[in-house]
Amino acid sequence: MELATCPHAVTGSACPDVGVWFACLASYNSGTLHGAWVDLAEISDAADLQDCIDWVIATSPTPGAEEWAVHDHCGLPGVLTRSEWPDLAELVGFSEALGELSDDEAEPFRLYCDNRGELVSVDQFREAFSGEWDSEAAFAEDLAEQSGLAVDQCAWPLSCIDWEAAWRELRYGGDFYSERGADGALYVFSGL
Repeated sequence: MELATCPHAVTGSACPDVGVWFACLASYNSGTLHGAWVDLAEISDAADLQDCIDWVIATSPTPGAEEWAVHDHCGLPGVLTRSEWPDLAELVGFSEALGELSDDEAEPFRLYCDNRGELVSVDQFREAFSGEWDSEAAFAEDLAEQSGLAVDQCAWPLSCIDWEAAWRELRYGGDFYSERGADGALYVFSGL
């Protein structure tokens, strides 16, 4: 089956912010690299994704090509990269969730899905996400202030609190955890 035109989500050789590289397995097994990057932000449903896969197979230089696999990816949580044959609906679901999030939430969302080991809803993520912080100690101090436990006018004993130790208590108690993004940003989440 030859597809007349290249699907719009196929980017060629450029890795998109969030995408997968679909490979033709017949070509791979015969020593030829044939495939294409697909920008998941340009996909509206699993049928669109299947059209991209079908195009890769139809344009294969290897006769009898039928099978595909994901051989590379960008911006996906680990839960979607455990297999060379991820669930297409889950890839689309992740992309749709990113569409609902701000740019500042995209990396923390990926990290949260990684930590949970599953694709979570935007609502679940937002309920758990406690923001980006300069340090865990800064988060612990802010949490104390927001909880009414710290009074701005009172220098002592608050000036003597070890906020890093306070953070450790929050982390070891399972209430919160932190993750560093690819850019080094520190994100805090409520516990699992």
